[in-house]
Order: sequence, then structure tokens, then C-alpha cells
Amino acid sequence: MVTAASAPASDLYHGTVVDAETGTPLRDAAVVILWKKRPLVAMDGGEYFHEVHEAVTDADGRFAIPASRGVDWNPLTYVKPVPEIVVYAVGHAPLAASTAVARGFESSADVDAALRRGTTIRLPMLTAAEKGKFTSLGILSIGRETPHSGIANLLRLIDRQRELEKSAPRMEPVRD
Repeated sequence: MVTAASAPASDLYHGTVVDAETGTPLRDAAVVILWKKRPLVAMDGGEYFHEVHEAVTDADGRFAIPASRGVDWNPLTYVKPVPEIVVYAVGHAPLAASTAVARGFESSADVDAALRRGTTIRLPMLTAAEKGKFTSLGILSIGRETPHSGIANLLRLIDRQRELEKSAPRMEPVRD
């Protein structure tokens, strides 16, 4: 197991995940670092899975994940310099490429740099309008080709969020 004490800070993504309103550490949040690659020459070439690392926050909301993107042995592709980063906690709006600016970052590259230095990720509670929005991998920028074994904790939390949303009482519309 890699810990913050056993690797240089630049070789780790590390930080703390907290509730945005209360500052309470979020235990059992999934943090996913997904590296993608692209062909060197392509007209409209897509991105492909390369490597994934996942961690779960401890009781204090802390996590550490290796920042290594691994080796791309294919001479006709390159690994994108900035990975997809997802931080997901049940009942909270996630940090993902589509929400980075709303969480106080300028871009995905800003998230990457902040996590290499070590930062606090503040996740707001889901609003009523957001319920059901973040229960698919696509909205989190995680493609179908990503091995589920590499994101098992994220999948577990998404399933838990779906269960909670099914069992939550539905608000009836107000009638005059």
C-alpha cells in the first residue's frame, strides 16, 4: 500500500475529501484517477483506456493514490498528460471533469496540479435537481472500456446512491 509518507508528493495524488457545507471529513469516498491514451495520428480519433488507480478515503477523509500513468508500449499512441479525476461520495455531488469549475477549480489540469500538491476537495450535498444525475459512468467521463475491477469502489458507491434514490420518498407536487 502506498502512503503519503512512502512516496514523494509529486508521485502521489493526495488530499482530504470533506462535506462542502460542514467541513466534515467524508469517509468511504471513492477517488479515481483514469489515464487515457490517443493515437498519434488520427483524423477524429477517440480516446482509449490506458490505466486506472482507485482509492477510498479513510475515517479522516484522507486518500493517497500513485500518480504514475504507467508505460504505453504502443508506439502509435500517447498517454494524455492530464487524467480524468473523479471524487465520488454517496449523497454528494462529485468532482469530475464536468463539475471541476463548480468545485472551485479552473480546469482538469488545475485539479491535477492541486491533488499532486495535496488539497482539500469539498463536495456539496446533492440537490433535489441533481438526484439521479450522477449515477452513470458516462456523466463522470469514465468510458465503457474501463475495467470494472479497477473502479469497484466507485461502482459500489454508485449502486448505493441508486438504492437510496429508489427508497427515498417522492415529493408530491403542491396542489391548489
